[in-house]
Amino acid sequence: MAVNGHASYFEVPECGLYRRNGSKPDGYDLSETFDAILQWTGGKSSWTSTLPWAKDTNSNTPSAYCYDLVKDEPTGDFFMVMWKSDEDANGKLYAAPIDKSRGAPAAVEQGGSKGTVLGRPCYYWIIPQYNSVVSLKFDHSMTDSSLFMKFVRACINNHIGHDRKRKTVDEENGSVKIYFEDDQGRHLNYRFRKKLYMPSSNTLEIRAMANKITHVVKRQTISVERKDHRSEWVKMFDEMFSDVSVKKGKKNREIEVLIEASPTETEIASIFRQYSKDDRDPRQWDNTGFILEGKMNQPVWATKYRLTESLSIPKSPGVTLSANDLKQHLLGERQRHLLILKRGLKDQNTSSQSS
Repeated sequence: MAVNGHASYFEVPECGLYRRNGSKPDGYDLSETFDAILQWTGGKSSWTSTLPWAKDTNSNTPSAYCYDLVKDEPTGDFFMVMWKSDEDANGKLYAAPIDKSRGAPAAVEQGGSKGTVLGRPCYYWIIPQYNSVVSLKFDHSMTDSSLFMKFVRACINNHIGHDRKRKTVDEENGSVKIYFEDDQGRHLNYRFRKKLYMPSSNTLEIRAMANKITHVVKRQTISVERKDHRSEWVKMFDEMFSDVSVKKGKKNREIEVLIEASPTETEIASIFRQYSKDDRDPRQWDNTGFILEGKMNQPVWATKYRLTESLSIPKSPGVTLSANDLKQHLLGERQRHLLILKRGLKDQNTSSQSS
């Protein structure tokens, strides 16, 4: 049995120890970072011990665990399954047994029961050779770039031992500050950031279509069951059409608003950059599009300017994929994906030179 999905490609512009306002790292590159995480998580008896920050029952922030992580020594690639625990998330949730050791078969069952953690898996392929991360999205999984970056940073700052690591405690409020020092005693801080590769053609196309845009199309999904922090215009729309029936069993309403507008080149570029930060499913309803003069029925969607690729991966028994499932299949297609990464790197350099 195979599962179908898509891959989104990210560069890692920052990874390592940096001086304040510095741009060059002093240790802990992408390979060293995940070697350290692999060593730390590998020493845990259960994957539920890999939450890298203190769990706050009053916080709305979901928990993140290293459910599975393996390394391919010949290539230096890492394959990671991050478990995002979020009982309030939309869509189907799965129950991961808390007594499962990291690296064991991914025996995740649907539904919930005692001794499990509700949530969904997030899949990542880390390729240090190209300083890149590939996010893998399937129907049963989810993606969360912000949570993934937070997880990596918390692992290094809170749990990874290093001879240059320092910790100070404020005597007044008890707050803890963690930092590193270089050979000369100067403070260093760990950074980890990834951003989506975007084709370089977007810069030229933005300039070409800026004067032709007559309308902006905004699509958004709104909840019909619970309160959320939505844009004011979405709240107004929901109030205006609160009596519009929703298909029985659906938890959300999909809306589309057409606005007469002529955004500037800078505003268009800002929208594209916003979507470049998101490794969302291309099939997701939420989107922003531009109507060009004379092409009312042919919007140019912001998600067009992303580097993605379809994929199909054989799955072992169980609901989710294991890190070894990812490794065994993706290594066989590594050259195909590296060609896409090389194109992304070339496009990024071209875009930087033209801007």
